[in-house]
Parts: sequence; structure tokens; C-alpha cells
Amino acid sequence: MKVFFRCVLLALVLLLSPSPVLSAPGPALIEKSLSFEEIAQLARETLPQEGVLIRKSDGYVYVKVDDRYIHDLFPLLGVEGSGFVKAPYFRSRQAPGAHISVFYKDEHVDPDEIGKVFHFTVKNVAIVENRQARYIVLQVESKELENLRIRYGLRPLLHGHAYHITIAKQNIR
Repeated sequence: MKVFFRCVLLALVLLLSPSPVLSAPGPALIEKSLSFEEIAQLARETLPQEGVLIRKSDGYVYVKVDDRYIHDLFPLLGVEGSGFVKAPYFRSRQAPGAHISVFYKDEHVDPDEIGKVFHFTVKNVAIVENRQARYIVLQVESKELENLRIRYGLRPLLHGHAYHITIAKQNIR
């Protein structure tokens, strides 16, 4: 009789507790975090390495990329509970979602290439920081974007930094 009750109790615990086996398919099935190199490799193999050039009304220009760069990769970082949160680019309908910055509004560039597709290559995942926050970013390379900036009389890289897709943010102040 004890064995029967133990089996029933175990079955109830398994049924009522969250289980990756019972979850939706996708990255949530991975129970442990991946290394930065594994995340970059996964992005290279499963996500499109292209996006469309967009200009906001304030003059900010970016390449809109698949939002899965944030939604799928963030859980794989294993940083939940450490102060990092998913990149905050989904707060409103006007928010860019996953993107690569190309021109800041103070550069006053209105490119003719708006709406065109630009390609990039996923390089690696890195942690970068400024005085206010740390970011986990997926660094990408794009000769097309470098040439676009040069065409408009600017340096190939935005503020001298690698092009990137921000995945996570941690405030440090």
C-alpha cells in the first residue's frame, strides 16, 4: 500500500510541477544555459542574417531583424535572477524590437536605402558596459552597413563599436 501511495504522490508531483518535457518546443526545452559561443553558433544556424533598414520619425535609423534574436536567445544565456533582463525594445508599438543601430538621430542622415534588405554575419556574444548599464550583445559584422555609413560621409562603424543586437541589459546604477 505504501508503494501505491508513493507512486500516486510522485505522479502528482510530476504532473503539477513545471517540466521542460511538457513545455512548448524550442529553446525552453534546454534546461541549462549555453556558452556564448554555443549561442552565437545557434544564432548562425537558425536565425536569418538579414533585416530591413528602417528610419524612425526622429531620425534614428536601424536594421530591423527577427525578434527571435532576443526572445529565443535570452533564455539560453542563463542570466535570469542576476539582474539582467531581456532587452527592453518591446515596450510600445513604436519600439524597434530586435535591431542593429546604423545611424543615430544626431548624425542627421536620411538614407535613400530605407526599406532595403541588408545582410550581416553573426560573430560572437559579448558583455559590454557603459557607466549606467551592462549589456549582453550579439556582435555582427556587415560590410554592407559599413559601406552605407561611408556613403553618407561617416566612419564605417557607429561610434567605433561593432554592430550588434542587444539581447539583455543590467542596470548598474
